[in-house]
Amino acid sequence: MGPLNSKGRQSGSVLVTVAIIMPLFILMLGFIADIGRAFTYRADLNKACMAAAEEAAKCIDMQIAMDEGRTVLDAGFKEVLAAYFESNIAQSRSLQIESLDYEIIDGKENPKFIQVSSHAQVSCYFLKVVGINTIGISAYANGRVRKIK
Repeated sequence: MGPLNSKGRQSGSVLVTVAIIMPLFILMLGFIADIGRAFTYRADLNKACMAAAEEAAKCIDMQIAMDEGRTVLDAGFKEVLAAYFESNIAQSRSLQIESLDYEIIDGKENPKFIQVSSHAQVSCYFLKVVGINTIGISAYANGRVRKIK
């Protein structure tokens, strides 16, 4: 047997290079998939916050509005907020909602906006390889309370 020619050495080095780079490339695609899922869930979370804020902002106590001419939120606006949030968020084992909060801008007696915010954790599949089990996501939206005149 004679010495290897340069063509044999090149094909061997290409094989080694591909063997090293291919797993890294597959791992990087997995990381991109996990991060992409987190962005998709964040968009869903934002949509749910927007729907909840808009519908809760419509809950005006009409009796007080007619009698006193003031805009006051109805006592049931919290239930409306929670119901619209739940109906607009996709239930998944990969998404764990940690909080659903609201803030009434300018007080309950004369509100201008209702700000709904939520925080959740998205489970990772591929990022677990580097020790990242979940990705935290947050979203918020405002619903403008219409004044009764």
